[in-house]
Amino acid sequence: MKLTIDIPDTVRQSLEKQLGGDLTQAAKEAMAIAWYQAEKLSIGQVAELLGIAVYEADGLMKERHIEAAYSLEDYERDRETLEREMLSRKRQKNEKQKRSSLGAMVAADGVLYLPQSSTRKTRVLSLAAMAVDACSIASIP
Repeated sequence: MKLTIDIPDTVRQSLEKQLGGDLTQAAKEAMAIAWYQAEKLSIGQVAELLGIAVYEADGLMKERHIEAAYSLEDYERDRETLEREMLSRKRQKNEKQKRSSLGAMVAADGVLYLPQSSTRKTRVLSLAAMAVDACSIASIP
């Protein structure tokens, strides 16, 4: 959307002297800041409006001593998200430990891990060495 604002020449000249000449960008920044303070725009939307990165928009607000609107509801939502993420990672870790305790496992790095008690260890190692020429083979206790 294009927006046109009629500014009298005397006001325009005064603003150009004070703001350094680019009134279009200054007007966009002023609108973005005002709407951000009124909680009409998020920091991401401010960045999009101004054509800058989010961290730059955040820096712009900090330069002007404008604090991010962070309500109790925002805090609670972030806390719940963090708890879910921590629980998910714990479950993933437990699943990984279960899989590794069940027997031979090929890890993401291409290493074949075998439990020490494997009775067919030599045969499995030989077959794995023939089948996978570029991976290391290790045994874990």
